[in-house]
Amino acid sequence: RGRGGADAATAAAAASSLYARARLVVCPVGDTPESERIFQAVHHGAVPLLNAAFEPPNLFNWSTLSWPLEVSQATGQLELPDSATTRRLLTASYELADSLRCEADSPRFMRYLIDSFKQLRLSGGARRFNSNRRPRPIRTIYLAN
Repeated sequence: RGRGGADAATAAAAASSLYARARLVVCPVGDTPESERIFQAVHHGAVPLLNAAFEPPNLFNWSTLSWPLEVSQATGQLELPDSATTRRLLTASYELADSLRCEADSPRFMRYLIDSFKQLRLSGGARRFNSNRRPRPIRTIYLAN
């Protein structure tokens, strides 16, 4: 199915509902180490579980509201924060929720985009970008209480 129309609106509403109920959101690396799901998690007051490859934009101290996405060598399970740490992270995420949205009217997000484009231009990354490459689908796991 196409990306537009009722299907896209229904999918966006379903994702928003999941984010709103989640306490922790697994944010794996996709085509890039960062993705909209990281910002959506914070916007909805959830804690993003971030891959080590994620290079956080200089918007705030990410360690105050995120947790590393790591798997225990011993158990093969995600290493999640304890309940006290989760509460602290959730409080920080909730406090930033309204100021961090992936929307044009969000000053923090727009500053992030402008800074990212400047870095891309300075690094020569724009020449390596292939806009014809089709992105691969990403699966997101939502952890709700």
